[in-house]
Amino acid sequence: MRNLCLGIIFSGLALGAENTVPPISSYPQALKGNRSAMRQVANYYDDQFAQSRIQQQRDESLRWYKKASEEGETNCTYRLFQIYNEGDGVPQDHAEANDWLNKAAQGGYRTAHGILGERIAKGIGTKASDIDALYELLIQASISGLTGEQSNLRDKIIARISPAEAERAATEAFNYIERRNKPVKKVITSVGSSDSSKDKKDGSTANSSQPEDGTDVAVIAQNNKKQSEANKKKLDDQRRKMITEGRERLEITQH
Repeated sequence: MRNLCLGIIFSGLALGAENTVPPISSYPQALKGNRSAMRQVANYYDDQFAQSRIQQQRDESLRWYKKASEEGETNCTYRLFQIYNEGDGVPQDHAEANDWLNKAAQGGYRTAHGILGERIAKGIGTKASDIDALYELLIQASISGLTGEQSNLRDKIIARISPAEAERAATEAFNYIERRNKPVKKVITSVGSSDSSKDKKDGSTANSSQPEDGTDVAVIAQNNKKQSEANKKKLDDQRRKMITEGRERLEITQH
């Protein structure tokens, strides 16, 4: 009986050791720097940790997720955000979670800017800032659209900050999008308009990527352009008036 028990124990240990070995097909490629293989190895250790809760598995998953992230695997970068945000096998750290989320956003992860905007608005892992939150939300609206909740948040922020602050956030967001060489969609709606009801319908789930009909950034930027043109025309008119009045005074003096 004792030998049987020992046999079962050693079999279990052997099985446990076998489960720590990542897929043979992926591991050599991961060691060579193949980022897709790195992601597969990281996912393997992540799954193993979820099943076993053995810390070594989590450590390995983090190591490979970070390697893959450095090579541009934004899915891995976003997964690091989730792990640190949830405290899943690591001490919960919202600030570090934000760092990974921001890196995912910069790398092009489609929903990262919107989530980052929500966190900044709520002050999760960072100092709350309406302008910075709006900046992220406007970028998200242009890239792949907002969820209903994000759209409502955007409208609330615009309602409580000054037009100048909203324009500043929009201009910075517009410049960011231009740097990313993202085409700006045709303007249909206006900032803070009743399009939020459509957002709620089309973006009711947290992972919705349904784009909005219009682009907030483009709307504000276009308004800025119109205002700038109007100001320029006003100044030109004033200059022309001054010149005309000056000539008239000169003629009176000469006579």
